[in-house]
Amino acid sequence: MFLFHSKTTKLNKELSKTNILKSDGYIILDHISNGSYGEYIIDHGALKEKQARIWFRQVALAVQYLHTMEIVHRDIKCENILITEHYTVKLTDFGFSKFVSSKRLNCSTYCCSLGYAPPEILTTRPYDGKTSDIWSLGVVLYVMLNKKMPFNRKNMKLMYKQQVKRDWEHQPSVEKIISENVKLCIDNILQPEPRKRWTIDQILHSDWIKMNHRLVNMTDQESFALVEAQNQDKTVYQKHLKKIKADRSDTQQILGRRSPRFFSIAQQLESISSSNRETNDRNTSKYMLKRSLRIDNILNNKNDLIKN
Repeated sequence: MFLFHSKTTKLNKELSKTNILKSDGYIILDHISNGSYGEYIIDHGALKEKQARIWFRQVALAVQYLHTMEIVHRDIKCENILITEHYTVKLTDFGFSKFVSSKRLNCSTYCCSLGYAPPEILTTRPYDGKTSDIWSLGVVLYVMLNKKMPFNRKNMKLMYKQQVKRDWEHQPSVEKIISENVKLCIDNILQPEPRKRWTIDQILHSDWIKMNHRLVNMTDQESFALVEAQNQDKTVYQKHLKKIKADRSDTQQILGRRSPRFFSIAQQLESISSSNRETNDRNTSKYMLKRSLRIDNILNNKNDLIKN
């Protein structure tokens, strides 16, 4: 079971469509047997591109559904994408969600987990909630393929500089095997200029998604959900979303005196990446030591032969 923000459940009752987690009660939601994206990647490693395409499209459809109803999520991350027993994915945790107006700069509150925050949020400027969601999706896709975070989240200034200069790269082993289409997709999603960043529709109609012909057209269920979202009375959802506070004060009350400290998925990915570097360094040191000993033995043997 999963414990959620008390006000999130009110919204979940309304947003019970395709690829969005449905609510069984006021606080307790459906049991998701396979955990989150982040847990899955840590346990099983980076995803193959074919599987990443299927799951990423499902998350993108959920975001398209929200954006069609003028709702922004504002906390998309691997921990908030859950995997069902049938290995489909659900977007969850609407604690930071907001109904937005049609104007471009429609959000001002600092939301989003640091590793998934776009550069415009880091500068604390007003921002477009939809393009912010898109950036977070790009980080999710990068993590799915690389099993590490794209930017250094320990230093916010350095992270911002990396984002703006596009100073990130795929793991060497991943770079060799992934398609040019997925590289192009990530490049356009992790675009530091919000106006140039791909929209959710551009992602869903990208050449990368089209590489699987079964994903080109929506299923009947997906089409029905989108049409329903287009025809919804937005004021119904606005009433619920206005009640959701960005500071999550209700969660504090549910959990007690203070929020629990936990080791986030992003921290675990960084720890794994750091551990791999240390292992490589140790292996290199051992190799150099063995090589040095072999050279010493060869030289000693040569000296013995000369003396004899």
